[in-house]
Amino acid sequence: MKDVICLETVSSTNTYLKGLADAPSGTVVISETQTGGVGRYKRTFHSPKGGIYLSYLFRDPICGAQYLTPIAGVCVKRAIESLCGVNVGIKWVNDLILGNKKICGILAESVTDGKTSRTILGIGVNVNTAKDGFRGDLSDIASSLLIETGKLTDEGALCAEIIKNLDGITADRAGYLQEYRKSCVTVGKDVVFYSQDGTHEGRVLGVDDSFSLEILTKNGEKRSIFSGEVSTKPLQNSEI
Repeated sequence: MKDVICLETVSSTNTYLKGLADAPSGTVVISETQTGGVGRYKRTFHSPKGGIYLSYLFRDPICGAQYLTPIAGVCVKRAIESLCGVNVGIKWVNDLILGNKKICGILAESVTDGKTSRTILGIGVNVNTAKDGFRGDLSDIASSLLIETGKLTDEGALCAEIIKNLDGITADRAGYLQEYRKSCVTVGKDVVFYSQDGTHEGRVLGVDDSFSLEILTKNGEKRSIFSGEVSTKPLQNSEI
């Protein structure tokens, strides 16, 4: 039987799962709230009641650890669409979008303990969060299934569907890639991206076979971005 740990509150489901060094692959930690949820680049992940905060443990994932984040995005997208009857977009690389606002974030973290390596996938979905549940500027960029559909969603049923989809991840990366490409709202957008060699501007041409973002920069150079920060901001005086 699968190990599913359900909590009322926790600092972070990812942190909690990291502490379970001997937990088997497929272990899940779910909490109603988080007091110290963290997103990419150590940003605070707002975690009020009404959301799903779930971490899933992979040991040697069949799809390859480097592809877990985008593939998990497809898994969660499928779960939401099947239960809620909505079309969800993916903002490269790890955000799910509904009504032009973020409803889900995904964070993969690798942990090495001597001889073993684990990948912990953290998923936060804004499910039944009301408008007043988003503080300050968050209301401009974040939303919930409740706000966008006007209907309450069964959080338990959605959790079960997400877990089922994660359990069922296969080595067929091409199938996930095709769906990811169709759903990626970043394609065709003008972006600013940040890499080790500085800040650049460009237009997104597509998603390649490794889920990297293909970008034509403002100076005509083609770049492939597998990780890093990408913001869909209007470019000034650009002809790309």
